[in-house]
Amino acid sequence: MKFYRILALMRRDFLVMYRAKFMMIEYYYFPLVTLAMWGMFTLYAQEFALQAGILVFLANVFISLVSTTQHAVNISMMSDSWSGSFLGLLLSGIREGEYLFARIITSLITAGILTSIMFAVSYFVFGVVLIATALSALIVLTGLSIVAAVGVAIMLGAIILALGKEYGFIAWSAILVFVLLSGPFYPISTFPPGLHELASIMPFTYTFAAIQQLIATGTVSGILFLYQGLVGLGYLLVGVPLYFFIFQYARRSGKLARHSW
Repeated sequence: MKFYRILALMRRDFLVMYRAKFMMIEYYYFPLVTLAMWGMFTLYAQEFALQAGILVFLANVFISLVSTTQHAVNISMMSDSWSGSFLGLLLSGIREGEYLFARIITSLITAGILTSIMFAVSYFVFGVVLIATALSALIVLTGLSIVAAVGVAIMLGAIILALGKEYGFIAWSAILVFVLLSGPFYPISTFPPGLHELASIMPFTYTFAAIQQLIATGTVSGILFLYQGLVGLGYLLVGVPLYFFIFQYARRSGKLARHSW
């Protein structure tokens, strides 16, 4: 793995992001507008249900964060496919590991910028003091959630490689199912019995459980940090080998070339 190739890909990603305005809208505009909308709701909810308002607000902050992290990886891949430059990048000598790693680093930088903006707006504009009083817990949850989101993005990227670019809509739609089954605004105990086990292995279940506990009690149990870390690591351990396996399969079967048609 050559670091200069990774840096070159990252530079290309940021140039594409700057020129392709829809990416800036996807990564920053939608999350910040959503933040403003739920921030106004939180201010209103202070009159009758402060905890519920803050729960919805913080859950949406983390939904925006994990969605942007996943989108930054997968949409960069799909952009190469749609523009017809995917095969050219690989023919230039860039390896599949370098290609993936550059997308991950770009998404981490994007998520870091977005997190800083959202936390600052939450505290200074909407007065969510929990951002200050529980900052260390929220930072840990942010890191663990990003790890899980990257794992999900790698798995989705592998699936799109296998199925073809006509399934690129998965890059936008799949994350909503993961979030829904992770219980963002409600404990997973409210799910029908058959979904309990499934919810327990969703990528963000323990992040949202930690937020709910933090708002209710002011603290977060260490076991929730541990579970979230283990689940996120699990998605990485499944996603990375799956990506390399499907990449090689797509190369041998000729499906890889279809991503540049």
